[in-house]
Amino acid sequence: MRVLAWNFLHGGGKRIPALADAVLAHDPDVCVMAESRTGGWQRFADLLAPHGYAHVSATPTAPGKNGVLVIARTPFHVLPAPHGPMFEQRWQRLVLEEYGLTMLACHVPPKISVGVDAKRAFWQTLLTHAAGAVGNEEVIVGDLNTGAPYRDEHRATLYCADEFLQLEALGWIDAWRRFHGPAKKEWSWVYPRRRSYGYRLDHAFVTPALADRLAACGYSHAEREARMSDHSILLLDLAPMPD
Repeated sequence: MRVLAWNFLHGGGKRIPALADAVLAHDPDVCVMAESRTGGWQRFADLLAPHGYAHVSATPTAPGKNGVLVIARTPFHVLPAPHGPMFEQRWQRLVLEEYGLTMLACHVPPKISVGVDAKRAFWQTLLTHAAGAVGNEEVIVGDLNTGAPYRDEHRATLYCADEFLQLEALGWIDAWRRFHGPAKKEWSWVYPRRRSYGYRLDHAFVTPALADRLAACGYSHAEREARMSDHSILLLDLAPMPD
């Protein structure tokens, strides 16, 4: 099973066909697309549909606002989001029975959009959920808009980094670090005019029950370097369920 997570960048606009081609080249089973927008995500889904991606769920958004789009090859069941417009817009929790797991696809709001207090409130809800779900077979994936100080950035400037670190403290496994070690630096977003400086903002965490199924986790930077989006693509590979 391959999960692809990517940020559209303001809904994609005229880049939608190129974004669709780029996604298809990675042959994912499930796509999690942040910053989806009304109108654009329908065009994107239409381009993927002939390739077997028949199952679609998009969070409701007002015009010009960013949501989360999930597209998959197999059916899934969407669970209710926490109460409140911020979660209705940025949170999709899915049961993927064929793959034997539940997935929380989310886009943590940036400080610049909602302020520090609202971003921290989103994280607190995420951590409450994570504490209750750590015993399940579950994945958290998406643009989490933060990371570990000095490891997922050069310095310690990211807001809600303490909350991010609590995921591992709760027992969740950072899938990328499982394969690349505790000290590796690799950015999924970089400053356009300072290409060597950036952040690792796009993440996949799994519960201990899924640890043995982790097969690979990495980033594809070619699409960001081609300016299709300002984010790199995150790819998470999981082995099939054991018989």
